Amino acid sequence: MTDTIRTSSIGKGIVNTNWVLLEETPETALIFKPQVHQRGVRGWLVRYKKSKDEKWEELKEKDFRSLHLHEGVRIELGTKQIKILCEEIEKLRGIPVESGENKYVVRKEEEVLIISDRNVKEVVKQILSKGISNQFWKELKLINPKEATRLSLLRIQEERNLSLQEFRNSIDDGNKSENYWQDFFEVNKWIFGYGLNYKILRQEQTQSNYGGTRVDGTGGERGDCLTSTKGDIGFTVLVEIKTPFTPLLQGIKPQRNGAWSLSKELTDGLTQLQANKSTWEIKGSREEDNRDRLENKNIFTVKPNGILVIGRLNQLETRDKRDTFHRFRQSVHGIEVITFDELLKRAEFIVKD
Repeated sequence: MTDTIRTSSIGKGIVNTNWVLLEETPETALIFKPQVHQRGVRGWLVRYKKSKDEKWEELKEKDFRSLHLHEGVRIELGTKQIKILCEEIEKLRGIPVESGENKYVVRKEEEVLIISDRNVKEVVKQILSKGISNQFWKELKLINPKEATRLSLLRIQEERNLSLQEFRNSIDDGNKSENYWQDFFEVNKWIFGYGLNYKILRQEQTQSNYGGTRVDGTGGERGDCLTSTKGDIGFTVLVEIKTPFTPLLQGIKPQRNGAWSLSKELTDGLTQLQANKSTWEIKGSREEDNRDRLENKNIFTVKPNGILVIGRLNQLETRDKRDTFHRFRQSVHGIEVITFDELLKRAEFIVKD
């Protein structure tokens, strides 16, 4: 709701302003006549009566000096009238006292966006939470490119914070499937941007096909994610995604020298990645259609790297288990084996940084 308040100065530091109707009946009306001065608001409550010719006339003012001892004058204000009076006085308290005739627009607090050093972060969050159209960014870039960049970065940071919270909540949920995690990492490709030999990864094709087929998804063996490193020359990176609850090791006791057996899921995931890497290099990326599509994006696959996201380190309760797993992944070349909790730590580092 918007109110327009007009003021007219009647002396130094004091102005008259709009009359306020508190109550009206077919015959009478109660009006508040306010004045605003530099120290606040004052005014008069005036009762009007409608004359025979339908004109409002102010009732004769009572001279309080004529009252006898214990006599008085009572003016009754109902709940509604008091509410109106208090609201109007509160509006007038913020009106400047200026000479001449002036007009001011008063809005409700929830309709006004007031930005200060104290609340700027919260205001930005409110703007982002409502969703911002492309037109908003276009106009902001024209008005203030520097602030547009800063606000855009804040928006990205806020979105990453939300994704990070989802990651934290989901990592303990055993009902989350491989498909869920594939979708999650597809949306949050930035998580692979740091920590994995500090390569900046870019999504190229999700659940791609390999083996003499086109990368647009027809035939061949499927991999979970296909990304490519950014740079003057890009190289394909194949990503195989399991779940946080996929076992890393198997068996109830170690073998000789304290070594444990690797889980079938771990070795199968590694084998699948190695096969996909080889197939992609030999056939997939050498197909004419694939080469054209990838090279148009400045992506040239020589020997694709691989990433296997699987399990959690808390499965490795003993030193022997930890040593077995760490020795295994140190011996693997061309494929980075990383657990979900390690990836979460690196995502937290990116957001914090």
